[in-house]
Amino acid sequence: MLIVTRIATLGLALATFAGAIAPGMVHAQAGGKILVVGSLGEPDTFVGGEGGLYGTAVVGNLIYGQPGLVGIDDLMRPEAELATDVPTLDNGEAVMVGDGADQHLETTFHLRQNATFSDGTPVTADDVVFSWKLSLNPGCPAQAGNDLESKYSDVVAVDPHTVVFKMKPSVIHPFYLYGLPDVWIYPSKRLGSLVDFDPQNSPRVANLQSSVYGRQPVGSGPYTLDSWDPGIQMVFHARSDYYRGKPAIDTIIILQPAEPDTR
Repeated sequence: MLIVTRIATLGLALATFAGAIAPGMVHAQAGGKILVVGSLGEPDTFVGGEGGLYGTAVVGNLIYGQPGLVGIDDLMRPEAELATDVPTLDNGEAVMVGDGADQHLETTFHLRQNATFSDGTPVTADDVVFSWKLSLNPGCPAQAGNDLESKYSDVVAVDPHTVVFKMKPSVIHPFYLYGLPDVWIYPSKRLGSLVDFDPQNSPRVANLQSSVYGRQPVGSGPYTLDSWDPGIQMVFHARSDYYRGKPAIDTIIILQPAEPDTR
């Protein structure tokens, strides 16, 4: 999923580059620079993982940023995203704890204190725990791969900006330093009531995609979804409060393919 996500990001970057050199594609108006991109289809989900469509990954990256706390850069190297740094065995933020059969890996992630969701609420350790539990719910639409997610015995919020991932005994997963590489981080305050405040077990998780949130998602990524006209277009605007700084493109319009004329 890490590679798929990066390819989706690369696809958007290439579209941006092509737009920069194509007359009329990117241009300055009163509202700033606008990028218009064609899409092969609409996203299939905004909850429960990344879904199965390329368009979902691209749009998801706009709203949520890269999945998890640590992503990858253009050279496929680990890069801190919502986390302040990349935890490793070398820097002491990943350590072996316990003895004998109980020995296990614990990885500590420190969250950026200036990271917020598009509704203005801060991204906290509670949101990370919530997102992990949501990914484990068997009724979750477009459920994540549950590879690394299922290898944790627990994920604990130590304080609002510190979260510890506890691996199951005798498990050392090579992607431990990413935290949740296949999972978007969701706003628990927004989604909590929709799943009875029990994201791991609530049967109502299966209804998230058809909920209001399914059309009006809230993420910590660089863009906010302004409008979605099914089968026509999706419009996004850049967040001035994005923790990495406001994106260079002010508005992104993703055009949906027209239905073929079968007459």
